[in-house]
Amino acid sequence: MPGFIDNQLQDVAKYRRKFIRAWADGGSAIDANITFRNTKDMIAYVPRALQIAFLSPFPTTWFSEGRKEAGNAMRFVSSFEMLFSYLCLLGLPVFVFNKRKDPSLWMLLAGNVAMLTIYAMTIPNIGALYRFRYPYFMPLVCLGLAGWVLSVYNKTFFWSEEKSEDHY
Repeated sequence: MPGFIDNQLQDVAKYRRKFIRAWADGGSAIDANITFRNTKDMIAYVPRALQIAFLSPFPTTWFSEGRKEAGNAMRFVSSFEMLFSYLCLLGLPVFVFNKRKDPSLWMLLAGNVAMLTIYAMTIPNIGALYRFRYPYFMPLVCLGLAGWVLSVYNKTFFWSEEKSEDHY
């Protein structure tokens, strides 16, 4: 691994350890027992980080008791937002398929997914991650919603490229 990248990955591991220590008593810790010793550990954690980044807070926690009353209210409210987000994200592959030749889409996806992954690897607290990921998560939710709108407008989920070009 090139030194520059290795240093960045070591920083991610260091910030994760600091976050675990600082928020050891947090009510929404996730994978707090996982630390990264090397690059291999980090690469192996990427699928889990993507799951956490895109799908947390998970349905099993939506109506569970938090440590504070405000946490309970936030869990309840976040359940509706996440249900809406899940439904919208199902349309994301449709949008990506339709606009797959647009380089700006790939740049947006790469940047946002990279940031979501880094945040999920660094922040082992769902409450904090929920807030920090917002500027990178919501554009993807909006693109997913656009995928649903386009599929309803075209009356299909995957359509020919010629047809989709005519509707813009």
